[in-house]
Amino acid sequence: MRDVVEGIRPLSLGLLLVAGACLGAFAEAPTWVLGPGSVASLPAWSAIDMFMGGDHNLFPIEWTIYAFYALPSTVGAILGRAIRKQIIW
Repeated sequence: MRDVVEGIRPLSLGLLLVAGACLGAFAEAPTWVLGPGSVASLPAWSAIDMFMGGDHNLFPIEWTIYAFYALPSTVGAILGRAIRKQIIW
């Protein structure tokens, strides 16, 4: 999991945007839930690793970075909702 987080690329952020757009278009949950929910596993894995003895001495900063990772998927969810309203399904 560490390699996924430390090796994040612009393509990964773009995929979060696309995933958020799909969730926004098809899911019924509010967009403020869909965005953070798409990256909620990251702090969960961090907490599990911390409790297992992993080195997370800067975990508040780490979790803040995870919150920034939720921004593309939240924007995507908002765009997906706008597309759904335009198509009206």
